[in-house]
Amino acid sequence: MNRTTLSLIAGATALAAVTGFASLNAPAASGDNTAKAATQQPVERTSLLCPQPSTSEIAKTSYTSYTPVTQGTADSGKAELQAAAVESADSTSGKKAGKKTVKAALKPAEPGKPATGDGSGAEPPALVGTAEGKFAPGWTVQETTAV
Repeated sequence: MNRTTLSLIAGATALAAVTGFASLNAPAASGDNTAKAATQQPVERTSLLCPQPSTSEIAKTSYTSYTPVTQGTADSGKAELQAAAVESADSTSGKKAGKKTVKAALKPAEPGKPATGDGSGAEPPALVGTAEGKFAPGWTVQETTAV
């Protein structure tokens, strides 16, 4: 027999011996130290971003917001999709521009009922949304633009 064959046989024998020893001396399982499953909680708050749809003047954009009805959520909450704030540069007088109140672009009324909104041309801005409470689990917004 050559050296390679003897090394292979010795390695296989050692592996079989270690495996046999490990299977005979397995640790005893104790029932008191088992990990318990974590409780499942509904999502409490979520946010999303819709990019600016198009710069084309003939584009038509529609938005659809939907939250499925989820068991175990709070009775209160809100969801709101509004125009993303654009940070402007300082004016020449050295004063910062004041913040403008932004109207909600899309505001769902109840989970399980889709809310829709439309925009046209290059006007629709990027939108930022936040949902809390009963609106947070599974909240999604679809932005569809046709040119």
